[in-house]
Amino acid sequence: MADLNQVDEGLMPIDDHLDWIPDDGDDNLIVGVGRFIPATQMSDGIVDQIGPDAVGTVLRPILGMAPSVGLPSSIDIFNASMSSTPIILPEFNPHSFDVNHLGNNGMCPQLRDQTDSAWFLTHCIYRCICLSQDSDRFEGDAAYFLEAAVQNFRNMLQHSPGECFTTLSNLVTLFECYGQRAVAMDILKHLRRVTTGHRGADDPLTETIGFMTAIPTRDREGKPQHNLDNLEKICREASKVFPEDERPALTARFNLAWANLEMGHFHRARDMLVGLRFPCEQRFGANHMQTISCIATLARALLHCGQLDSAECLIREVVCVRVREIFPKDHPYLWEAMNRHAIFLLKLASADESQPQRDDYVQHAEILLREVVVNRYRVLGPTNERSTSSFRRLRDLLQQEGKDVDARDLIGLDPRSAHTHW
Repeated sequence: MADLNQVDEGLMPIDDHLDWIPDDGDDNLIVGVGRFIPATQMSDGIVDQIGPDAVGTVLRPILGMAPSVGLPSSIDIFNASMSSTPIILPEFNPHSFDVNHLGNNGMCPQLRDQTDSAWFLTHCIYRCICLSQDSDRFEGDAAYFLEAAVQNFRNMLQHSPGECFTTLSNLVTLFECYGQRAVAMDILKHLRRVTTGHRGADDPLTETIGFMTAIPTRDREGKPQHNLDNLEKICREASKVFPEDERPALTARFNLAWANLEMGHFHRARDMLVGLRFPCEQRFGANHMQTISCIATLARALLHCGQLDSAECLIREVVCVRVREIFPKDHPYLWEAMNRHAIFLLKLASADESQPQRDDYVQHAEILLREVVVNRYRVLGPTNERSTSSFRRLRDLLQQEGKDVDARDLIGLDPRSAHTHW
């Protein structure tokens, strides 16, 4: 049985995704299939996702939710297309997607503010959608959008190189929400070659991309062994190369703090992240994704240092609130935050000996996980790695709490079960 208190999912540019370990081992990285289902062929699955030209989508009764019928929103269609187990599109028209899928640029610049960084992210997203279709019909479009993204990145290297650091962090953060880590890493590898040719192999940006794409060795306990000396060098070089722009140095310091946290240097990471929080809020803005990532990682560090109440408070009152302010209510980034909040509540429950308080924590965590599971199944698909992760956590929680009927009903919805047909 999986450890309900395992903290395995992240909100960070590089937090918990380069070295993400599935709940129950590699078997939850299930290869999914496309989910284009004509309205005349509705199945008995949880949700029948259909293409943009179809008449509607049906949300089946699941986990106590009533069924609802209606047209899928443009946000749902976009998110389902971005999933690593996507709906199958009859054609791809970038203009059919609502720009709100990229969040509120007033709150978080670089998302859709018509700059090269915004266009870079947009073209990367379109490439991801085309690649996910796994069809020869979209190969030409995928190649075109990659070249467009690379050109946007070249423009940034020439006119605003300091902006590249946070733009790449935003890219990985967004793609990880959809289970699209591999696509993000492939784009970064292309960009590393471009950056090496433009700025040299020893440039802090080039080395940062190398760090983001590297797969570190692990010690006997399974902890990654990052090159902390090199990360400290990147911090120094970022300050020297970009003396008038704090963003590269702040991003480099965040990467160093994150690496320390992953390697088990919890108190050191906590102290570094405490020192980073307010500079990030001042330089990036309170609702910038880089700032939110810093605070979410700080919450993880506090959790590992035994400061459970402070960690849960940060996730509940800061991270979740700010994510809701910059993203639509049905965005996968919010589901990441809710899933993290549930994990923290379960940690609090395991540490609290007061039965009423413990029950409150568990009940709140269960409510959050039910909502996350429903939305991830509904939009990302049941075989997406994010869906299976939250599914297993909720299943194990129900079993441990003695809710055998609910657990059996949930197991019947397992994407590998014969009861679920897509």
